[in-house]
Amino acid sequence: MLLLAPQATWAQNEDQKSIQLAGQWPRFHPTKAAAVDSERDLVFVGEGEQLLILDRQLSPISRFKVTASGQIGGIYYAPADDLVYAACQSDGLWIVDVSNPQAPFKAGAYKDTEQDLDIFSVYVDNHLAYLGCGLSGVNIVDVSDPGDTNLLRNIDLYGAMGGLTYAVDTIVSGGYLYVSDIFVGQHIYDVSDPNDPQFVKLLALTPAQDLFIYNHYLFVSLMSGALEIIDISKPKEITEEGITATYQNEGLANRATRVAGDTAYVAFDQAGLHVLDITDIKNPVHKPAWEYTATGAKSIALDTAENTAYITDDQIGLQKIDVADPANMTQLAEFDTPADVTAIDVAGDYAYALDDSVGDTPENEGLRIFKLTITNKAVEFNLSGFIATPGRAADVCVFTENAYVADGENGLQIINIMDKTAPELRSQVETPGTAAGVFVDSGFTYIADGGEGLSVVDTGRPASPERLASVDTAGYAGDVFVAGDFAYVADGDNGLVIIDVSKPVAPKLTGYIKTPGTAEGVTVEGNFAYVADGHEGLAIIDIANKNSPSIAASFNTDGYAEKVSITADIAYVADGENGLTAVDASDPNQPTRLSEWSYSTNGYASDVFSGYSSGDKAFLFVADGPPGVIGLRLSLGEDKVGEGIDSGGGGGSDSCFINSGRP
Repeated sequence: MLLLAPQATWAQNEDQKSIQLAGQWPRFHPTKAAAVDSERDLVFVGEGEQLLILDRQLSPISRFKVTASGQIGGIYYAPADDLVYAACQSDGLWIVDVSNPQAPFKAGAYKDTEQDLDIFSVYVDNHLAYLGCGLSGVNIVDVSDPGDTNLLRNIDLYGAMGGLTYAVDTIVSGGYLYVSDIFVGQHIYDVSDPNDPQFVKLLALTPAQDLFIYNHYLFVSLMSGALEIIDISKPKEITEEGITATYQNEGLANRATRVAGDTAYVAFDQAGLHVLDITDIKNPVHKPAWEYTATGAKSIALDTAENTAYITDDQIGLQKIDVADPANMTQLAEFDTPADVTAIDVAGDYAYALDDSVGDTPENEGLRIFKLTITNKAVEFNLSGFIATPGRAADVCVFTENAYVADGENGLQIINIMDKTAPELRSQVETPGTAAGVFVDSGFTYIADGGEGLSVVDTGRPASPERLASVDTAGYAGDVFVAGDFAYVADGDNGLVIIDVSKPVAPKLTGYIKTPGTAEGVTVEGNFAYVADGHEGLAIIDIANKNSPSIAASFNTDGYAEKVSITADIAYVADGENGLTAVDASDPNQPTRLSEWSYSTNGYASDVFSGYSSGDKAFLFVADGPPGVIGLRLSLGEDKVGEGIDSGGGGGSDSCFINSGRP
């Protein structure tokens, strides 16, 4: 689960058009997502709901599901005890015994039974766990016996002027606790008596994120891009004016910092890994050549024995980088974590996401089911269930009690989702091509079947489906949408193809039109088809005359348009590396860009679902590749957003099924 941010972070005027990040799964590859044990040749990674155990060449050893309903917010590894502590947000603290890396097991846990508590970080010192608990401050928990953990004390953090506080990271040194707070800065407490912690000082360093201590210096990473270096040899005498050094990188988010010797390594999000020479601690030096920018960087684990760094990012997952020469940092190995979300559907209060990256662990890639919970202005993704699919899952459509998955060369997979915690394969159908898109129309399922065109399957009895017919569309069928008696196929270089499916056993080609680009995705609203047209952006097709469709407009979205969803006359385009592009299509002949409702994601946007609402809140969901599932919140202050959206959850006009019945 991810509760991205409480109310105070949404400092937007509700009367203005705006779009904000509301939630994500997995949780941004958290800043303390990785740990290394060089003596045992092990790397530990917290990813989503799983603890991954790899060797130092990033070959997988085992994986362990450490949370049933939350996500890992951070991990702490205690090598002397062979224990990994995982902060699992709403699911509390899990303690995992990794003495046998092939067979990790749960040694204990801590969960507050009296209040809903989100645990975002954990630091262990002298068998006491210091937990960063967001709005609830810091909990100090006795973990000397993992099987019998006990809360010693809660620290209700001091908020300036009585304001909100939000603890996101903790670290302990010399009897003092340091807490990063995204609202008010850096807290310092004397915890020499952990039963009676004493407030020492608050430094207004905001928004504080990750903490690291090396020698007697505290390194504070700020989301504003700054790195603050603080001499903590005398914690009670620290002042903001006396901060040892500040390194500022304007326009970048400093996610994490790690230090070895006279070198600091800083994870600057999408800008990658930067190196600082801190020989003179008061004057950090950075040279432009000392950067690794092949991918981004969210967290860092250093292996000083090998002069390597393990970084997590939003493009690949986990990488091992040779950092011996800061001017020539190179990748040594990589591990694709299971979060390459390429397609998404939403039904009721659940999101269904596909991971098509088979890689080395196909058993961990397929369909994931998330319970959606709206909290304040954020959306929580609670992982409910998972099932692997045999092929490269490309598209998903949920209808009644089943999820229909276009599974590449493995055709159509029909998955029973009555029990969201334990989905199971109900049946499967081979198709002649490569199943790339799926649409359910009552008792029939339509498959965009790659080079073989459109396949029609009778799924009136999901346990015993039957393929009825296929139509060659001349191009590469990548997506399909059914409206009334017609199926609309995004047919690659062949453009948009319209097929009469009034008789599913005998579908007939009706019309087609070549689009300016490569037709990748399609949705239909009224007399217009909206085509995600690759490099050419969004093509709007007048389909009033099915035999002779015509182009009403073509709009360049700047990226590579993969899929499109329509709600209340707004086209939301999954625009590849350009993220999400919103287009006002109220006049289909003259579409205009809506920058206020467009969003630059960190990954590769390949699918989008619009039209989900809860009360007066409207949300979009984007399949963003390695960063996973992105939840975005639209403001409701002005005309377009709130209109035409069903309240109480569920889909808008982009739903992938029609319950219309057909002869």
